[in-house]
Order: sequence, then structure tokens, then C-alpha cells
Amino acid sequence: DPEKADLINFDFLSPYIIQRVISSLSILTELYEKASKKQESVFYKGIRIKRLMLKSTRKYYEMALAIFMGNQLLKRMGEVEETVSRESLRKKLAGNGSFRSVNWLDLAGMIAPDRVIQALMEDVSSGKIHDLEGVNGRLRKIHDAYDEYAWDWTTGLLSEKYGMDLNDPDMGQLVELISSWESESLKMDRMILNDATKEYDSSSMLGFGIDGDQDVTEQDFRAVRGVPEENKFITGIHKEISEIEKRAAELKAWLGSV
Repeated sequence: DPEKADLINFDFLSPYIIQRVISSLSILTELYEKASKKQESVFYKGIRIKRLMLKSTRKYYEMALAIFMGNQLLKRMGEVEETVSRESLRKKLAGNGSFRSVNWLDLAGMIAPDRVIQALMEDVSSGKIHDLEGVNGRLRKIHDAYDEYAWDWTTGLLSEKYGMDLNDPDMGQLVELISSWESESLKMDRMILNDATKEYDSSSMLGFGIDGDQDVTEQDFRAVRGVPEENKFITGIHKEISEIEKRAAELKAWLGSV
């Protein structure tokens, strides 16, 4: 149905998640720097963490951050155009700065800046919005504006973390971000593939073909589970990998021509 009753955002990585990723990176760095080299582990909020893991596990948070940044850039730049100028690219990437430092909320699946939700609550409290239709209408407007809010927040992150000035975008920095998005996205997809193929290894055949030999077990397993080469999820990931490589190559060539 084109008219969805529920206002849900399905982004795998949203500003709501990335805010926590950035916070986690900061916590891991601080814990690592404060821990003595003689310590085997540290405690944080009741969790025991091996000291060496404080440094090595940051790569997963950094992976999420790189993928988010790339996804936002790709979404903002849109399809590759035959001709593009620095000025037209600048207009695409410009944000208005209104939501650069907001906190984000998860409202039962609807991701939104806390500021706009607070404004909605104030309008309800003051009587400016006085019925459910008004509340629903405002919530839908907030939901529909998600991409704009998210990009504006991302521009602040690009400025703060990478020193980027999107009023005068540096092509080299943009290419670097796209390259990082490509490598980390491919790395994550290969990790998922590796995990998915475990569903087809010998340990997953336990309970199949219990009244026969190994050949019967394998035949029974294939009859129920199929083979990885025909699994829709696995073939979908392979397709996604190809699309990532193609998209990254197009964008890097495009940016190189600006």
C-alpha cells in the first residue's frame, strides 16, 4: 500500500544509531588510554572487557561510521550525471545547519530529531494542535523530512570529524569517503556471507538423514535447505557486492571529472 499506516524508518544505520556509535568510540578510546598496560581487563557499567579488545573492536564501530557517511553521500549526490560542475555539486551537498547538533529519538521505529518532537509536544500542550488528525499530520511531515534532517546532521559530522567544508567541497576528500564506504561495505557483506554459509556446513547437518549414511544425510539436508549457490539471501548479498563496486567506480570517476 502506498499509504503506510505506520511511520517506520528502515535505515540499517540511522543518525540515532550513529550517535551511539560515536559515543561508543569515545568510550572505548578513553577506557583504553586510561587503562594500565598491566591490566588484563577493565570494567565498564558491570561489563568486563579485555584491555586489548578496547582497541581492536573499535574497527567495527569505525566500519559502521564509514558506511553511514558513504550511504548519506550517495543518497545526496543521487544518480551520476553526464555533466556536473563544482557549483551544482555544492548545491547538492549543502545543508542549512539547523539540525547539526540535535539528538535523535527512536519513536517505535520512527527516527526523528528530538527538537521537532519537542516542538510537536509544545504545540499540543498549547492547544495549537488540538486533535489526532493534527498530531498524525505533523508526525507524517516529520517522517517525510527524515532525509533532510539526516543529511543536515551529517554535514555537521563531516565538518567536525573530517574537517570538510561542503560550501567548497574537496573532491579528494569525497573520493576518499566513497573509497572508505566501498571497502567497509564490502568487508561487512563478506562477513555476512561467511556467517550465512555456516548454515550449510557439516555441523548444521545434525539431525538430517538419521537413518542413513553420510550421502543420505547430505541428500536429506539439500532437500530441506538447498545449496548456498541458490539461497536468495546469499545470492542477494553477492549482487549487492557487485552493485557496490560498480557504484563506487562510477562515483569516483564522476568526482574525478569535476
